[in-house]
Amino acid sequence: MKLWSSLPESKIWKELSLTGKIRYLWDYYKLPFAAALILIYFTGFFLIRFLTHQEPVLYAAMVNVAVSPELEYDLTGRYMYDRLIDEDNNPLMLYKNLYLTDNPTSEVFTYTQASQMKILGTIEAQELDIVFMDKEAFDAFAQNGFLYDLDLLLEESKEEHPDLRQKTAGHLIRNMEIREDNAKEIALDPSVEYQSVTAEFEMGIDLSSSPLFQDSGFTESVYLGVLRNTPRKEQALDYIEYLYQ
Repeated sequence: MKLWSSLPESKIWKELSLTGKIRYLWDYYKLPFAAALILIYFTGFFLIRFLTHQEPVLYAAMVNVAVSPELEYDLTGRYMYDRLIDEDNNPLMLYKNLYLTDNPTSEVFTYTQASQMKILGTIEAQELDIVFMDKEAFDAFAQNGFLYDLDLLLEESKEEHPDLRQKTAGHLIRNMEIREDNAKEIALDPSVEYQSVTAEFEMGIDLSSSPLFQDSGFTESVYLGVLRNTPRKEQALDYIEYLYQ
């Protein structure tokens, strides 16, 4: 469509006032103008999204664990620098201040429900790949079936990471996954005896063996687990390699 194909004759058009010209254009061309504005808006919107889009290289979480600024840098910025990864386009996302506890007297107990929602949401969205955790959080992740079998993971990747099993030897920690239980029945009738179907396998790495954690000042073990549904398995393995280099 040629927007100007039916403009009044040149002489008449020139005699119209500015207001008249605007009114004429609006009366006869408002639909093409509206279509053009919508096209410009969506073109700009998608162009901005394309230019500012970020694809995180890895998602990690600290659950019941707090680290010093120096160690946090070693776990994030230094890793990115070491691997020559562009942080602007491919950041490492680190979720902090997440807490899981069943102890109502704990000072972080009030944060547990919000943390549970955050953790479940990120797992469901496949936006959590590795997790740093204390023993209580490790048990919670393990029992709910969130963690990868690390023995299987290392076996699957032995060609790409031939030294990783040796580096983590003796530091893979077993835990228990609850695959079925009758917790719902017990909630309705507390007299029912608890029954469950469980499995045990290596789900965590005790990071006290990692050079980055050896002098970090932790008095208890910090464990690393890999989420079972991670779509960035290779990147998670590369990160573990970094922790043991």
